[in-house]
Amino acid sequence: MDVIGIHHFQIPEKYIRATHKNYPRVNFKEDIIQTIESLTHKENTRANILYKMGFNKLAANNILDAKKFNK
Repeated sequence: MDVIGIHHFQIPEKYIRATHKNYPRVNFKEDIIQTIESLTHKENTRANILYKMGFNKLAANNILDAKKFNK
């Protein structure tokens, strides 16, 4: 959930905002994209599958980085 935002709707917004307040996502998106790009992925691992599915775009569009969660 924290990386691509999938199923974010299962957690109330107030908890997401509180988590962001205590654990800001400063450079998280950039760092995780750089990490996944720099690794050599073993075939058929979760990381490899996400990479092939367009991980960069999924992470870049993560709803959890939206301003509404960072108030």
